[in-house]
Amino acid sequence: MKLVKQLFTINGNEWFEGYHNPSQDWNGFACPYFTRENGESICQSLNCKFENGQFVDTENEDGELFEAIEKDTQDGILTLYPIGAYYWVWEVYEFPEH
Repeated sequence: MKLVKQLFTINGNEWFEGYHNPSQDWNGFACPYFTRENGESICQSLNCKFENGQFVDTENEDGELFEAIEKDTQDGILTLYPIGAYYWVWEVYEFPEH
């Protein structure tokens, strides 16, 4: 399945564009993938940094790594990073139906 574009939040105040498989979650939370550019925006707000070609969780002692992966998305094959996927409590913004 191609990943679909969506907005994601952890704190409800800031939203970040990323991609996910809507039928896949972790304990009811989204498992998003982000572009490097959007990942860097996330790191300005949350506890992570980009280092050696990957994102690193700086809040965790073990420094959880989020490495680049090629994913098939609605926008084609993209290099994305699973920042906090299966780890942080990401929520999906539900766009209102018209």
